[in-house]
Order: sequence, then structure tokens, then C-alpha cells
Amino acid sequence: MLIASVVSAAALCGGAPPEMDRCDVVWSSPSGDSAGSMPIGNGTVGANVWVERDGAVVALLSRTDAWSETDRLLKLARVRVVLDPSPFAGPGFRQALRLREGVIEVSGPSGEGAVGGAVGGVGGGRSTVTIYVVPGVDQVRVEGALGSAARVVASVETWRTGRKDFSDDTELASSWTMRDAPAEVRRAHAWESADVVGVSREGGRDAVEWFHRNGHSVVPVTLEHQGLGPIREFFRDPLLHRTFGGRLEGDADGSAMPAVGVSTLDSTRPVSAFELRVTTRSAQDASAEAWREAVRGASARSPSAREARETNAAWWSSFWGRSWVIVSGDPPGAKAGGRWSDPEPASRLMRAYALQRWVNACGGGPRDGSGRYPIKFNGSIFTVEPVHTQGQPYDADWRKWGGSFWWQNTRLPYHAMMPAGDFDLMDPLFRYYEDALPASMARTKLYYAAGGVYWSETMTTFASYANGDYGWSREGLAAGDISPCPWWQWAWNPSLELTLLMLDHAVYTGDEGFLRERALPMARETLRYFDSRFGRDGRGRLVITPTQSLETYWHGVVNDTPCLAGLHAVCDRLLSLPEGIGGDEDRALWDRVKRATPEVPVRERGGVMMIAPAERYKDQRNNVETPELYTVWPFGTHGLGRPGLEHALAAYRHRHDRADRGWTQDGIFAACLGLTEEAREQLVARLGHSNAAHRFPAMWGPNFDWLPDQCHGANIMNQTHLMLLQPTPDGKILLLPAWPAGWDVSFRLHAPGRTVVEVEYRGGRVERLEVTPASRRGDVVMPGVRP
Repeated sequence: MLIASVVSAAALCGGAPPEMDRCDVVWSSPSGDSAGSMPIGNGTVGANVWVERDGAVVALLSRTDAWSETDRLLKLARVRVVLDPSPFAGPGFRQALRLREGVIEVSGPSGEGAVGGAVGGVGGGRSTVTIYVVPGVDQVRVEGALGSAARVVASVETWRTGRKDFSDDTELASSWTMRDAPAEVRRAHAWESADVVGVSREGGRDAVEWFHRNGHSVVPVTLEHQGLGPIREFFRDPLLHRTFGGRLEGDADGSAMPAVGVSTLDSTRPVSAFELRVTTRSAQDASAEAWREAVRGASARSPSAREARETNAAWWSSFWGRSWVIVSGDPPGAKAGGRWSDPEPASRLMRAYALQRWVNACGGGPRDGSGRYPIKFNGSIFTVEPVHTQGQPYDADWRKWGGSFWWQNTRLPYHAMMPAGDFDLMDPLFRYYEDALPASMARTKLYYAAGGVYWSETMTTFASYANGDYGWSREGLAAGDISPCPWWQWAWNPSLELTLLMLDHAVYTGDEGFLRERALPMARETLRYFDSRFGRDGRGRLVITPTQSLETYWHGVVNDTPCLAGLHAVCDRLLSLPEGIGGDEDRALWDRVKRATPEVPVRERGGVMMIAPAERYKDQRNNVETPELYTVWPFGTHGLGRPGLEHALAAYRHRHDRADRGWTQDGIFAACLGLTEEAREQLVARLGHSNAAHRFPAMWGPNFDWLPDQCHGANIMNQTHLMLLQPTPDGKILLLPAWPAGWDVSFRLHAPGRTVVEVEYRGGRVERLEVTPASRRGDVVMPGVRP
């Protein structure tokens, strides 16, 4: 049900409680390399920041749209800042991530405490370097206030110094689009050009400029290989001529820093204050010179240091005021192994939740509606050299599972954003699929002579299959035969979940414009696919085949449970919309598909009836998913406050595989079913999967994917939300449906109908409950009351 409200956005956001500061990450020793880096960003531009043993401050820069010729998401470069003498190489070191302010601060003693000796300056106090990324401006700021004067040297470091020809299949797999390419294809298409680095001198100022420019693209060869030539006009090429890099300039004690060589700025003398600005850009500019002019213009328009700091602080203050989860009483635990002995927080859950939300906001794409690429599940934009994780001998551009987007993984952070109130961060996901809609609809017609749209599990930046999944050897295969990839060749559920996520977004925000203009068109094409692609039986019911039940059941599958649950969930949501939303044709489609969708199948095991993975299937498992529980989550046709709870509980208890890491959802299922103790055990176990070889606490994984594993971190948030608050289809809000009585918590979370719920829960009792708007207070179901 879409619920309108006149509650203003400002009324739904207050300041974050002071307990949030307990989630700050503070280190008392340098890290030495990128395995000890902290992530920071503004959604588009990111940096992994660390301090080396000699006191050098290093930032590994990234963007969400730095796509190479081979469809790999590359880094921009490293920026290294050296102070001489260094205040950061001896005792008294401190590096802190200040979440509330949105900055990283590096500080150390000046004067006699600095390595290299005293130089004299402004007083021998502590020296501090502050790093942040300006909201709304694709620029990294590095600002220094030095207790004793020091010379400042800032350098750009790139490793793409020559043409990149991939040395082996494992390295090429970091493209994924071109993985396993035959030798002749690899030679002709699977290569990347070198970066260009140089000095710009204009108006008495020096700057280091560098960029990577794609002189060719793998899009044309991919479209031809996949039989998409006849409809190539529907596919955009986001790779050709894409140019990305940055411009480094700086001031020291009010004077422009001159360039030394082609990649370095040098204050040339000791100074007591400095400011470095790294303006970045990624765009398909007509020429390299056009890119240079654009990045120079952006740099010239950048805000003053004061304006930038105030804008950054204001954005993060507002962000943390949207929602919070403050916990005490959960097991603090300890991070096993590793090179560092950093103190553990009193609540690992509270910090894990806050840090994952920080990572979502730092690398989730532009917040102004211009983002076109969702979060990369396999590391976001905060990957580092793989040698620190699994030993692969490649540079920082490499990541396991490559550059494509995988729906089953990509979706997870976006489910977590709605209860957190981070609706603006969801837009890049929706834009990515909306941009791909014309091409995907044309492919549906070409491949299967059907209408509407389906989304392949793995998709490139330009809406095709990855070639390795599609298969390089195509002899005897029709264009639409994806049998070389049995893991998901007939998986149709992604479009249903995306549609439901968009409908949820409309319900949470009350945004009728989004509903009419974006969610309903996606729903229309999703349902048209099922309506036109698949036949009916003698009773007029859909017979969905060929299909599969996720990546687990491949053979002999008819009417897989995820698709049936998804169709019921989507149609029920659409049919509950107020009259006047959706035209006659739309409503006829919704009703027709609803009536044609079979009921979710059940099976008997050991005398117990439970949900089945499909209506018919060969009982041969090929992965560790539990497709029958997609009825519980994400589609919510079964569970607390819904029909079929006993069948869902039985399916959960008899599930074949059990796990507490990565994209697996056992803890989410337990929470949705009200199984408090199992949910608690799952969540505590999940908190223990921070990688010991990496210092930052939210460097999860790699688990099934890569590090930091965004599936794993997102599911910590998803499970926490569902343990605290669950909306039901009839508009109720279940309070603390699976929360342990021994864990005290205060939280502010969002619910459908522009509703905000604030709770303080102490000693097993709700001590405070505030609901905005107040009219929704009666819809809250208190703990212990059966829905």
C-alpha cells in the first residue's frame, strides 16, 4: 500500500547520538602497506588511506566509473605525501577515522618528536594531516597543520606505464567480460593502454595531471559474438574513449607548490600549513585535451578549504542523523591473528553496522541522481593489491570475479538501505538497470521471440552477458542458448526482485512520481516477459520452463519457487495500489499474471510438509543456496504475520546447507521466522569474518567473492534490521521480532509510509518508543504479541 505523508525530510532526521563516536576507528601505529588502509569517499571518488613505516601518507584513489577498455574497474593512481621531518614515523602516532565528521586524521608529535629532527616552526605541538572527499565535487582534499615546519612533497604514482597484455587466464578473469578469451581474440581486443602523466603550468601554478584513455573497446566484439549485431543500436558503449584520472595541485603556506619532474609537487622549503587538492574526472570526452580542459575547469570551480570542510561535515552529520543502531551487551570478541593489536570495541555489532554503512556511502555512487553503476559486490571501490588477501601477484587493478555485476550479490546492500533511510544511495542500482532496459528488451525479442525483459545474473556495464559466461565456443548453439553457463542460464528471478525493490522504495518514501515513472514501467516489462515467454497448462496456469531454482537446482525444473514467490509478491503489491495508479492495460496484466501463477509448491520430508524448491525438479544440488526460503526473504510471501509460517519453519529446519558468511542468508531467514537464538548465533558468527590480514574492521571476506566482501557486510545490516523491525503486508510493523533480550539497543530505523521508529530497549523492556508520523503508532506490534 502506498502511504502518502506530509512529514518533511528534515523532520525525519535529527542528529546522531554521541554513542556513534564509539564506532570511530583509531590506530596508534602506522600500517606499512595497503593491507592496513582505511576507506573514505564521497560516493563517486574513494581512497584507501594508510601511513607507511617511514611516515609517508598514501592514498590509493578510485572511482565508481573508471572502466577500462576490457570492462575492468581500474584504480586512478596512488598519491604519496611525505613530510620532512616526518611526525608520523615515531612514538605518538595516531590515525583516526572520524565517522561523524567524515574525515581521516593522521597526527603525530612535532619538533623533537618528529623523525628527522626539529626544524622550528609554529610551536612544537602535534602535526595533523586531514583527508576527506568533498561531497558533490569529485575531489580529494589533504590538509596539513604542522606543529613544527616540514618540507612537503606530494607525488602521483601509476603502475600502468606500458600497454597491458594479460599474462594468464587468472589475471584476465579480472575483466570477466573477456575471461578465457581465445588467443586471437585476446591479442586483438583484450589489452589496455598506458597512463599519461605530465605537468600543467597555467597562471603561475603547477599541477600534475594524469589520465588513462580508452582507445578501443570490447563492446563491438562482444555484441557480434553474442549475435546482437542486428540490435546493436540499442546498446550504448560506455568504454570507448572513456578517460579517467586526476589533477594534483597544492599550496604550502599560501604559495603554490611547484612541480619537480613530471609527477611531483614540492614545497621546496619547510612550511607550517599545506593544502593538496586532487580533482578527478571520468567521462567519454572527445579528446584527451577536452578531458584536460574539463578537469582544469572543475579544479578552478572547486570550493575554498573552509567551504569544502563545512560541506563535508554537514553531509555526514545529516547522513548519520537519518538512522542509527546503538548496541551494548553483544559479545565483544576479538579479531583473530593479524599484524596489529588494535583495541576491540565494546560492541562489535554496533561498529560493524556503522562501518558497513560508511562503506556503502563512500563507494555507492553519486548521491545526486547521476550515478549509473551500483556497488561492486566484490570489493566496492576499496580493493587493494591481492597479494595481501590470497597471494595473487597482480597490481591493485585486479579483483576476483572481475568487473561485471552479479544480481544475487549486487542486490544485498540495497535491501539494507531502506530501513537505514539511505534512499538516495539506491538510485545508481535502479539507473543501471533502467539504462539497460531498451537493449535487454530488444535481446528478449531477438533471442526468445518474447516481450518484456529479463535480467541475466551476470551483466556487463553495457547490458550484455560476459563472454566467458555466454561461451566462446558456440558451435551448434542458438544465439539465446546460454548452456555454457549452467549456473544461471535459466534464472529468471532477478527481474522480479528488482521490481519488488523498486516498489518497496516507493512505499518507504511515499514517492508517487518514482512509482509511476520508474517502478511501474519496470514492473510492466518484468511481467510481460513471464506472460509472453511461457505457456499455460490446461487450467490456465503458467508453466515456467526452461528454468532453474537459483544456482542450486539446474535440471528438470518446472515452476521454480523463487519465480512463483516473486510473481505473487509483485502482483499482490501492484494490485494493492490505489485506484488511478496504473492504467487499464497495466491492471489487466497484473490480474492476468496473478491468476495464472501457481501456488508455491510444498513437499513432504519425514512426514513433515514444507516448501519445495520447485514444482518439479531433479533433486541434484549444484550450489549451497536454499531457494525454497526465497518465499521468506526477499519475497516475503511466508513468515511472521504472513500465511504458511509452519511450512517455512519446516523448510528452514530441513535446509541442506548452512552457512554464516558471504552472500548466504541463513541469519536473515532466521530473523524473518522469529528464531531469535538462531539469528543471534548467526549474527555473532558473521561478525567474526573480518580478514585478519587486513587492519580495517570492515574488510570482510573474501568468503565466496572478494575483499571487502559487500555481500557479507550488507547481510550484517540486513539481518540486524530484520531482528529489530519487520513490516508486514497488512501495514503492521513488528517490533524486536528476533532481538535477544540480553542485548540492550537504541535505534532509529525507517519503515514503509515515510515512517520512522525510534526505540530504547533496556533490560528486556521497551523504555521508549517514538513513531513519526504519530498516526502510525497504532500499527506497531510490540514484542511478545503474536502478529
